[in-house]
Amino acid sequence: MTLHITDAPQRLRDLWEWIVAIDSWIYGDGELLAELIMEEEIPDEFKGFISRIITGKEKQRRKRKIPARERMKIAQHLEFSLAMLAEFRTGITSDGKSFCNFVGEQNAQEPSEVMDMLNEMNREIISNAAEELEVSTETIENLLRDMRSYIKNWPLV
Repeated sequence: MTLHITDAPQRLRDLWEWIVAIDSWIYGDGELLAELIMEEEIPDEFKGFISRIITGKEKQRRKRKIPARERMKIAQHLEFSLAMLAEFRTGITSDGKSFCNFVGEQNAQEPSEVMDMLNEMNREIISNAAEELEVSTETIENLLRDMRSYIKNWPLV
């Protein structure tokens, strides 16, 4: 099962700006994290990571194709669209029909055709993002994987 931003615990969503700032630091841009540290108290969930930055145990990655401070913001926007499509693929209507069956009946299509259409929309979202950002679809998939790992491993950063 793929994790989506909508599956994230509420605390992670409440601290999303910290996730964006930490990811930005990891990929070479420390400005957002520095600003947050100056303006807010460091949440307990991130004190260990920030102490590892201070001691030099945490290292930045220099390789990036998407601007560091934009990575998780972009991932979040993409994930909302992908999560919505996932909900359509697995959703059930109020009368107990799968969404794919319901749409298929309304449009004289087989449920598998509706599923194929939703899967194609999923690929198009990723492909369009890659094209717009001038990166490969693999880069977009890796970006989404990184965001999902924050959700999966929460509260570890």
